[in-house]
Amino acid sequence: MNSEIPQALYEKTLEQMVMVYVNSLSIEEMAPKLNAEAMNLLSEIKAVKAACGGLVLKVIIETCLLTGEEKIRLCRIVSDSGADFIKTSTGFSTAGATREDVALFKANVAPHVKIKAAGGIASLQ
Repeated sequence: MNSEIPQALYEKTLEQMVMVYVNSLSIEEMAPKLNAEAMNLLSEIKAVKAACGGLVLKVIIETCLLTGEEKIRLCRIVSDSGADFIKTSTGFSTAGATREDVALFKANVAPHVKIKAAGGIASLQ
């Protein structure tokens, strides 16, 4: 992931996206490791943001693969990381964004984090 950033800077890319790896363990099974994993993820996203310089950083999470609690935890991590956007989906998983996902993000991200709904919402209706 980090090796792609210098190339993007060289090519004058305007934004960089990073995908959050979704662990196959449930949140209950991960409980003893959650704090350490959350801190590692936060550190990784901060490092990517630092390497991006002035580029926009979008952090993609696959909302369709996560529980509500996991989504909220990721909203907080992305908010604390300095990333510019949180994005709901790659559009290649089992489902895309829902209005409920966007509302949950809006309620749980810091004011500086923009939300990009992808792979599911086609209209305001």
